Amino acid sequence: MCYGALFSWFVAGPVLLIDTLKLSPLVFGWISFLGFGSAFALSGYLNGKFVTRYGIKTMLRLGWSIMLSAGLLMLLGKLIIGVNLWAITIPAILFKFGITFIWPNAFANAFNGCGHMAGYAGALYGFMQLNGASAIGAMVSHLHELNQIPFAMIILITGGLSWLIFETLVRPALPIEAIT
Repeated sequence: MCYGALFSWFVAGPVLLIDTLKLSPLVFGWISFLGFGSAFALSGYLNGKFVTRYGIKTMLRLGWSIMLSAGLLMLLGKLIIGVNLWAITIPAILFKFGITFIWPNAFANAFNGCGHMAGYAGALYGFMQLNGASAIGAMVSHLHELNQIPFAMIILITGGLSWLIFETLVRPALPIEAIT
C-alpha cells in the first residue's frame, strides 16, 4: 500500500505542480529527484543504523508514523497556506522519508522463514507490490487534482491501512524474534 502511495505521487504530483502551480516538467523532475532522493538516502542510512538497535517492528511503526504525519501536514498545509509549492512538496518529501523506513523492513519480514523458496516468495512479493501500487495509482488518476487533498488522503488511507494490517494480521503470525 505504501508503494501505491508513491505511485500516486507520480500520478498526482505532476498535475499539482505542473498543471495547477504552473511549474515546468523539468522543475517537477528536479524536485522529485533531489527531494525524494535525499529523503531516501537519509532514511535508508538511518534505518540501517537503528534497525539492529530498535528492531523491525519499531522501525515499521516509525515509518508509518512519519507517513501519517506527512499526510496530516499536507492537509493542514492546504487549510493554512492553500495550494502552494511548499505545502505540497515538504509533506511529499517527508512522506518519502517515512516510507523508506517501511519498505526494507516489510521486505525483511516478508521473507522470514522462506529461505527454501525465496525465488517464489520474491516473485509473489514483487507481483503483489507492483500490482497493488498500479491499482492505487490507477484509482488516483480518476481523481480531480485541483489541490493536494486527494493525495494527502491517499497517504493517510494507505499508511493507516497498511499499519492496521500489520498489527492485526501480520505481526501476530510472526515468530517473536522476527519482530523485535
